[in-house]
Amino acid sequence: MKFKILLSVLLINLVLVSSVSAAELPYTYEQLSSDIIAVSQLANVETFSIGQSEYGREIYAIKIGKGELSTIIIGTAHAREWINSALIMDMAKLYADVYNNYGYEGNYYVRDVLDKCSIVFIPMQNPDGAALQEQGLSAFTPEQQEEIKKIGCDHKFKQWKANAKGVDLNHQYNAGWEQVRNNQPYPSYHNHKGYAPEQASEVKATVEYIRSKPDSIKALISYHSSGNVIYWTSLNPDIDRDARFAQKIRNATGYFLINNDWIPNAGLSPWFRKEIGGMALTIETGTFNGENEVRYSDWPKIWNQNKMVGLITASEVYQNWFNSEERQIKIDELSGNINQYKQEIHDIDKALDDIRHLKQINGDNELTIIIDNKIIELNNPLIAKNGLSYISCKDLSKLIEINETPSRSRTYSNEIFENGQIYIPIRQMADTYEIQWANDSKTVLLYSKLQTDETSSEED
Repeated sequence: MKFKILLSVLLINLVLVSSVSAAELPYTYEQLSSDIIAVSQLANVETFSIGQSEYGREIYAIKIGKGELSTIIIGTAHAREWINSALIMDMAKLYADVYNNYGYEGNYYVRDVLDKCSIVFIPMQNPDGAALQEQGLSAFTPEQQEEIKKIGCDHKFKQWKANAKGVDLNHQYNAGWEQVRNNQPYPSYHNHKGYAPEQASEVKATVEYIRSKPDSIKALISYHSSGNVIYWTSLNPDIDRDARFAQKIRNATGYFLINNDWIPNAGLSPWFRKEIGGMALTIETGTFNGENEVRYSDWPKIWNQNKMVGLITASEVYQNWFNSEERQIKIDELSGNINQYKQEIHDIDKALDDIRHLKQINGDNELTIIIDNKIIELNNPLIAKNGLSYISCKDLSKLIEINETPSRSRTYSNEIFENGQIYIPIRQMADTYEIQWANDSKTVLLYSKLQTDETSSEED
């Protein structure tokens, strides 16, 4: 079956996904699950699970954008910090909507940013803990309730940070795990680092996902609460790069930068810097509120301070990559692929994505033409004008065997004169070719009708 290209207008988001209001807090796992179903219906949005919690709840993820580079935005490692799940979910909804509607958010053209560096949102890393903090034991089966009671912290459900088995997920990474400060030796509502790094199911799922994409995931934002601060140091592989990034996020949020260049305390951000080598920030949202959840009244301010963080991060990732040696390596790889496509294309989806990617890197806006699964080199560039794509008569004569100037036996409309050449709208080749258009890669696809008819006959 031929690859079908949808016109860009069909990608416009027609599914309404509501945003969170302070009246709807606390933000629960059930609400998250409902939101995941809703956003999964949107164009250009991929939803999936990176794994399950200790008690079998899904750790959902949302990916937006076509960029091979990516950044992760993750929240609610600590149970009482569920407000960050609402923040991340609303950020994903906003970006998906603006992406699908070819719009801007602030100064960022969202489609361009996310097609250079996609974002993977993981709103709720600790769904068991959040359920326990919000709903108490009623969110669990009788057998699970008995296990949780053995932790001995029933009076601390509203202050709960750990997962439902009493392990603090942000003290579980192999980055200073042996030296974790203030460790509780046994399962507790907070500060128990577990009996080994990466013991908790939630942490295993997170590191396994990140390790599965070591060359593409370049940055991580780990959302916590509270304090309106940003922790950005400890095990930094490139302190100057990370300082520039941290300052940009500080400028956007207004939060204070905290230099915590001491023992990394087995947190996700220092682990990411150490093992992956990327940029990582731990952002604490909301006015400091001790061992309690963030005040609901803080929600509007948290949203306004943080809604641009994902776009700033993705843009910074791409800029760093663009100025690195990796860029030329990628250009060489894509150019080699393009040369092969001039002989034959076996996978049209991959070919179109390679064309898009190379044009994006080089800032190339020229149109490409593919005829019967081969990239065709023309003597004169295709022209886009007045909402139409044009081909020169000289090139047209090679394709459908007509004279350099339009034949008197054919009637053409909308001819234009450019660069000393007569150009004709490609759509006027419809009697000879089936014509399709791939918007993202700026590519015209032509399939000869003779070939299409023969294929149909063989299928019949």
